Amino acid sequence: MSATAHCRDDPPWTACGDPRSPDFGLVFARRVAGGAVALSFDRAGLRHALTLFDAGALDDQVVIYGRRFGVRRAAAG
Repeated sequence: MSATAHCRDDPPWTACGDPRSPDFGLVFARRVAGGAVALSFDRAGLRHALTLFDAGALDDQVVIYGRRFGVRRAAAG
């Protein structure tokens, strides 16, 4: 995965948030029904990126649209 460009250095071909935002380059992870994890390009969860049904596969970085994104997990509770 390290050979894959980070989106902050080489933006993907699709809109993944505002490049001027301090959150650009991150996806936000939230647990959803059935133990899946939803990833969004914004903290509010309004710009859905993808859903992982195997939550064990989620690492500190994920490749979406051919670019690496950092992962921030929602606080448990």
